[in-house]
Amino acid sequence: MKKFVLKSSVIAVAALFSSAAFAIVDINGDTGQVTYASELTYSATNPLVGDGAGQLAAATQLGFGVSTGQTRFVKVTLNNATFAGSAGGMAVTDGTTTSVGTVVQGGTTGTNSVVYQFTAATNYTQGAAVIIGDPTGGLAVANNGSPVTISYQLFETATQAVAGTPSLASAGPTALAKFGPGLNYTVTRGTATADVASGFKQFCANATCTPPDTVVGDLGNIVYGVNAVNNRNGAAITLADLTTAATAIHLSGDFSAVGGVTAGTAGCAGPAAPGAFTVATNKQSASVTVGTSAATFDVCYVVNGTTVLSAQTVQQSLDVTPANADVNISDTAAAPLGDVVRNGASTVALNVTDPANPDQTFIRITNMGTLDGKVTGTLIGQ
Repeated sequence: MKKFVLKSSVIAVAALFSSAAFAIVDINGDTGQVTYASELTYSATNPLVGDGAGQLAAATQLGFGVSTGQTRFVKVTLNNATFAGSAGGMAVTDGTTTSVGTVVQGGTTGTNSVVYQFTAATNYTQGAAVIIGDPTGGLAVANNGSPVTISYQLFETATQAVAGTPSLASAGPTALAKFGPGLNYTVTRGTATADVASGFKQFCANATCTPPDTVVGDLGNIVYGVNAVNNRNGAAITLADLTTAATAIHLSGDFSAVGGVTAGTAGCAGPAAPGAFTVATNKQSASVTVGTSAATFDVCYVVNGTTVLSAQTVQQSLDVTPANADVNISDTAAAPLGDVVRNGASTVALNVTDPANPDQTFIRITNMGTLDGKVTGTLIGQ
């Protein structure tokens, strides 16, 4: 028995449905799906249309031999979507001879299934390919939290096809289209160490806190951009599809020692987009507008070098302004960006007695950490 490679048959019949490159979902192999942005709404008025070059097309094996001149019926059923316009074309091919199907039931606006009729132009084996073209007008998706699936069935008669039983062959359900987040907002928490050697007025410049200290502390990294998913029309999603120029990142924390807060390259070695944050007059928050421009940057806390740094956790959040009413996207919840920690402690002991006094004063200093550290003291006689 002669068998045919599904991929080869798909390529041979691609010209029936599109002059462009033919990407297609393999119902048998569960491959070829395209992922679309889950932040977008998909309905009859905002249908999922793909790129018109096969992103919503599908193929499967015939599954049962059909002799020349025999008429058979193919039923295609969608789950989680209905046709926003009409079903696409259908054909059966062995890579050499193609038989085009016609719609005999369904496949109209608001329906989720279509029955095609075809008459075999040659002897088709079970390995022949069935090609279902892109739906005209796209799909109205019910819930973009779940994939749109497609099922295939082959029937001997129209009555059986309408009833859905008994089928000669079947495949699926398989995802026809998947959905995933379009917006990529990722935060990597950082730690900036306020050095006891500077009286906690500057940061350690290196992991071992060896001099000299620095006025720049790296609070963490932020990635603002998009994931590799598509818009409704099958084009790669952009930030402008999701957000507006008003979208901003907000920080909350104690910036009393601020000289500035700015975006920097890795390790705060240099400047980076989106540039400087605006620090509130009470120095308890800062913000920067990111708009529709992707950016990857470290948040750099530049201190004045004269104010003692508070040990704290700086929080961050993304304040999103959606691009339009058809975008369902929310602000992120406040979450840690980075920590300002101290690598030591300081204290003041008052009224230490004169060493000549028999009632001597003893001060015990205990290191509760796991690393050795220096102990320094200043005695002031009054």
